[in-house]
Amino acid sequence: MKKQIIFIMATLFLMSAWADSGLEARLNQQYQVSFEWMLKNLPQDPDRLGSVAASPTKEYQYHWSRDAALTHQALFEVFQKTHQIQIKNKILKVFQKWVLFEKKAVRNAIESGLGPGEPKFQLDGQIFKGEWGRPQNDGPAVRSLVMSLWALELIKLGQKDWVLRHLYRPELPSNTSLIKLDLDFTAQNWEAPSFDLWEEIKGLNFYTLALQRKSLLIGAQLAKELDDPFAAKFYLEKAQLILNKMNLFYSSQAGYIVAIQNQVDGWTHKKSNLDVSVILGTIQGFLDLGFLNSQGPQVLQTAQKIENTFSSLYPINQNKKVPVIGRYSEDVYDGFGFTGGNPWFIATHAHAELNCKWARFNPRTASAFQKKGLLFLARSLEHVNQQTGEMSEQISRVNGYLTGVSHLTWSYASFITAYHACLGI
Repeated sequence: MKKQIIFIMATLFLMSAWADSGLEARLNQQYQVSFEWMLKNLPQDPDRLGSVAASPTKEYQYHWSRDAALTHQALFEVFQKTHQIQIKNKILKVFQKWVLFEKKAVRNAIESGLGPGEPKFQLDGQIFKGEWGRPQNDGPAVRSLVMSLWALELIKLGQKDWVLRHLYRPELPSNTSLIKLDLDFTAQNWEAPSFDLWEEIKGLNFYTLALQRKSLLIGAQLAKELDDPFAAKFYLEKAQLILNKMNLFYSSQAGYIVAIQNQVDGWTHKKSNLDVSVILGTIQGFLDLGFLNSQGPQVLQTAQKIENTFSSLYPINQNKKVPVIGRYSEDVYDGFGFTGGNPWFIATHAHAELNCKWARFNPRTASAFQKKGLLFLARSLEHVNQQTGEMSEQISRVNGYLTGVSHLTWSYASFITAYHACLGI
């Protein structure tokens, strides 16, 4: 596998003109490490096949629906970009195992009375029985989104029968058709309060809405492809309603898009409501210009507010061109306890990806945004383990060392998608 990964790096991508040779080499190396660690965090035990361990750290030896789907989003991007059949086949097999695992896990959640919004599972597919922030309705949205993208790809590759058998059947009830089950749940429950991706506040979340909208848009494409026109129409109608709601999250008084509205439960310490989850929702829910045409400047305002906040808040950001980014200014979670928040790799990579994606759709300012995206990736590289390329969950706000759980799968997946946005053609 190591030779295969090295071979990917030699053939996958052309590099951006903005990357100097030294940065290019380091980004290539980190891409290789990130891809390798994503695969390592996929358990190979027979009773755990298809699960995605959030981290090898004992406390994170669980399968989160959202994190797993985002991991497979990154793998799907690699699948699309590589021309190496061996790598494509490897990723496809990993995807098929994930589908079987999710079918088992979702069935367990439904039979337990928890429903598709159950966020956390044991690595054998059994539900996590402890207290937790339930439901998290971003899970069904991201899961159906990634699986719908795969389904459309597999149909192009002549595997429509496999899609109909395992992913989407145009019939009701939808409880045995995983994508249709998630799409119907999303369409019917998008207005329901759920816990945010940080599992702290229950309400209506911008991030969740963004992913729900995108999942319904892609799901409508799949429904049309599989002769389910009434479902496609239903999904598109709900996606438009979600877009209307997303447009109401901008606060002219604050000058940014707020993360949460209509809180009904959870922590009350996030007074600013300024959160990198808005940036994550934008890049992961980035499908068309429907939202950005009306709210693009507000997205950039929000990103700049976040950057300014963390530039002054964290000591390691002093005198830096761009900051490493945390979740939100009031954060107290340090990875194991509550001594104070830190920068996160996924948050920093989100700002890299946002700038590079924005550059693609704004030719007049593309150069500046592309350069800024690469600066964020370069900042991330400052804080990885310089010998091994390890990325943890967090970066110490004081000394810049790795902290929080080790080898967070999502950290690696987010680096890969940011790399594709900034350096892939």
